[in-house]
Amino acid sequence: MVKKEVTYLWAGVIELKGVGEPDLKKQVQDRLREGDMHDYRCQYEQAIASYDDALRMDPECAEAWFDKAITLNKMKKHTEATICVARAVDLYRRIR
Repeated sequence: MVKKEVTYLWAGVIELKGVGEPDLKKQVQDRLREGDMHDYRCQYEQAIASYDDALRMDPECAEAWFDKAITLNKMKKHTEATICVARAVDLYRRIR
């Protein structure tokens, strides 16, 4: 219930700022690419920050959850990585 309310609130904020759906998707994809670049360079903290930015924009982005899990695993944060993978799998199952 709270999650739905937060989602609706977030959608309202986006509308107020004048950010359309395509712009939001592009911003999320940009943050994912940025995170992937940091991960490739072994800049794991920066990668996590980029994935978190993407997730703040779209908490239902399975790709962001999965990418964050991969980076957390590289950082030896296995418990957090497992939680993120579970979230990604749940989201992937919903879209199938």
